Amino acid sequence: MPAPGAHRGDAGEAAAAAHLTARGHTILDRNWRGRGGELDLVTLHDGVIHFVEVKTRRSSETVGGAWEAISASKRAKLTRTAEAWLLDAPPHDGCVFSVALVQDHGDELQVEFLPDAFDATR
Repeated sequence: MPAPGAHRGDAGEAAAAAHLTARGHTILDRNWRGRGGELDLVTLHDGVIHFVEVKTRRSSETVGGAWEAISASKRAKLTRTAEAWLLDAPPHDGCVFSVALVQDHGDELQVEFLPDAFDATR
């Protein structure tokens, strides 16, 4: 049985996907695995591919804590994984790394989307 945090993470990813779809993003992939890593969401919006890292936290945790969980080593891993994903990418006008911060308030999930949140690192 998955841990409660796993359920929270799945719910957060679903909320982030719904939030982005409602704002014109097309979901290209969810939980894509390759080259040693996973991409939570890959979306296309206005010709730009967004590699979206989703961080879900209980309302008692700070959003800063979610943001701080995306360390330099995590960003480097996301960069390598995104490079692998791009090998078979559809035509696009560029790509960015974005973050969806999801706050779990118990009865609702609140999504804050940070487009182009960080640069690729190696």
